[in-house]
Amino acid sequence: MDYYDLGETTEAKFIKRLNRFAATVELNGNLTEVHIANTGRMGELLYNGARVWLKKADNLKRKLAYDLLLSEYAGRKICLNAHLANDFFARWLDRGYLDEFREYLHYRREYCFRESRFDFLLENENAQKLLLEVKSVNYLLGDKAIFPDAPTERGRRHLEELAAWQREGLGKSAVVFVVMGHDAQGFRTNEATDPLFAQTLRAVQEEGVEVLVYKSRIIGNKVYFDGKIDY
Repeated sequence: MDYYDLGETTEAKFIKRLNRFAATVELNGNLTEVHIANTGRMGELLYNGARVWLKKADNLKRKLAYDLLLSEYAGRKICLNAHLANDFFARWLDRGYLDEFREYLHYRREYCFRESRFDFLLENENAQKLLLEVKSVNYLLGDKAIFPDAPTERGRRHLEELAAWQREGLGKSAVVFVVMGHDAQGFRTNEATDPLFAQTLRAVQEEGVEVLVYKSRIIGNKVYFDGKIDY
């Protein structure tokens, strides 16, 4: 099966998180500050002593030379870079793995509507459009993937604007949750952490916004499509 290649990585040991975007790891016996491309809490993935993998930054002039890319949970590698969920989705779309979107032959990334920039705008041969937002999921509780792991006002606004897109007759809309490596058997919203997001997701789904959940599996540095989770 086709895969997304994460590229070369280097194993390290997680020490502590410094803020939302930086952490300290032990790399080759030295303490090193690294960048985190994910504002989620990820407490079950990032704890003192956790096994992690780093990727060298493309920009050699950047202050922090490494990005924190992967962690390990229950024997599986979990991708921590939230932005890569969009790349995974685009690859699966290109390869025809996603039955729900087969009719859409064209797409563009980063489409602006109202106050937000959405991840994808899809279009079929009849010029019918679908506005789509992708969310990265790396929190597992029991056998269920959970979103979000921290309150997200931005995420709630995205949902409301996806519904507004449909109400204004501009086309269909969807939110896609990409599970970033966990062997999840189900999906649910995190009512305890962000009840307003959970309430909003239910409301926009009733209005017709499609909600879809897909899994990835990471073996080595290769990311594979691992199927759909019913929601």
